[in-house]
Amino acid sequence: MPKGIGELASLQTLKKFVVGTRTSGDVGGLNELNGLIALRGELTIESLTNAVPVGIYILKKQLCLKSLVLKWNELHYSCYSSSTNKDEEILEKLCPHPNLKKLEIHHYGGLKLPNWLSITNLVEISLAGCWSCAYLPSLHKLPSLKKLHILNCPNLKGINIENAEEEWPCFPCLSHLEILNCPNLTCMPLFPTIEQKLFLRRTSSQALVRTMIKKVAPDTEELSKLTHLRLEGIDDLESLPEEGMHNLTSLQELLIFECPRLASLPQAVKHLPSLQTSNIRGCPQLSTERCSEGEEEDIISLDFQKTSMGSGIILPETVLQPAAHSSSHFY
Repeated sequence: MPKGIGELASLQTLKKFVVGTRTSGDVGGLNELNGLIALRGELTIESLTNAVPVGIYILKKQLCLKSLVLKWNELHYSCYSSSTNKDEEILEKLCPHPNLKKLEIHHYGGLKLPNWLSITNLVEISLAGCWSCAYLPSLHKLPSLKKLHILNCPNLKGINIENAEEEWPCFPCLSHLEILNCPNLTCMPLFPTIEQKLFLRRTSSQALVRTMIKKVAPDTEELSKLTHLRLEGIDDLESLPEEGMHNLTSLQELLIFECPRLASLPQAVKHLPSLQTSNIRGCPQLSTERCSEGEEEDIISLDFQKTSMGSGIILPETVLQPAAHSSSHFY
């Protein structure tokens, strides 16, 4: 950005701030943002790889800023080992005002995220390509967080949880969760309040199974408002718990793709009252050896039978987990 832009103290709209290389005296640094106190709405800061650490907090005065996107260069991960401390210093000084509602961080090279991520008004957080991060702050302590997206963080192991052996904490109002390409992420809070979409790809199934079987409160049914569930490339998924599947009374779409160890489905999957679309593909343990005659080797399609009595799902009995009083017919 041009040097001197920070003098526009009345500027309210700046969609994008690109950090340039400091090759001449005409390029302004991150400290230019400190003077833009009237900014409101959305702001994207790109090419943070070019930034140099500053000694002041840059965005704390922007009371009306609601959405902040922070982007390092996409190929930045190739030199993370040499940029870790620098990235941590820069992100620490980009602390926004507590009024911020939405935060995105892309291709950050630090080992940890700053403490200011505990902003209580945050409604949506997206983290993508944070290759070096091993643990995230206690995001379940954010009382307003409704949407969480974590993508392409291969070294991420968990979200900080205290006393997990005694009681697993929960996200209080999370309604949308996507975790994609985080194969080592096994430790995270429960998410019983998901309503819209739960999408897991190439990550562990432990958090999902734990959420389905853990009774959070006597009068609650975990994931009872969930409408869309997609599981893809979950290597450790062998089955879904019967007791948790009963609670998915609002589920409209069930998609399971490329889960190599999935060997059976709960009986409850036949009786989900709201299910409209479902498909299971690329699960070789659900093969012709376990299916009724005529089924494809590695594709199980859940077909629907609409009647005046409702809807039912036609499934081969051999792919269903045994139940003590299971019926031989559907709706």
